[in-house]
Amino acid sequence: MLDKVTRLLLVEDDEDDYILTCDYLDQLDSHTFDIEWISSPEQAISILSKNDHDICLLDYRLGASNGLSVLKKAIANGFSGPIIMLTGQSNDELDSAALDAGAVDYLIKTEMSSSRFARAIRYALARKDVEGERVERLKAEAENRSKDRFLALSLIHISEPTRRTPI
Repeated sequence: MLDKVTRLLLVEDDEDDYILTCDYLDQLDSHTFDIEWISSPEQAISILSKNDHDICLLDYRLGASNGLSVLKKAIANGFSGPIIMLTGQSNDELDSAALDAGAVDYLIKTEMSSSRFARAIRYALARKDVEGERVERLKAEAENRSKDRFLALSLIHISEPTRRTPI
């Protein structure tokens, strides 16, 4: 049993697609998901801005809105987790636009299999973990350099003879 639950935000306005997505997620033995489902683009932006979720599955078509605007606003507001765009449309331009806007993957619902879906989720979460480890390593290296500079300056200060001005 895994000790970490993956917080997933599913932004989907179609209940049938919500159920299918949940079925795919249930088939992933490698993760346990805490799924929050919403259908409103405005609510999605608000929730993603809190940066409380590990991953987001975002439908491209959300009523009159589209997921690209949600994607761009969420990233601009500080969401740092991976976002996978889901759509019913097979469109190379839309695929490129989603990836250019910051999505880590673009899945076409009608062409999706459970193995393709699982691979996209695992890859997105693994990439997030690797990026988190890289950031932590860079922070530790910067901290070590800062300590080294402080010690070097301290040693220079200690080794300098005290100069006295004649009276």
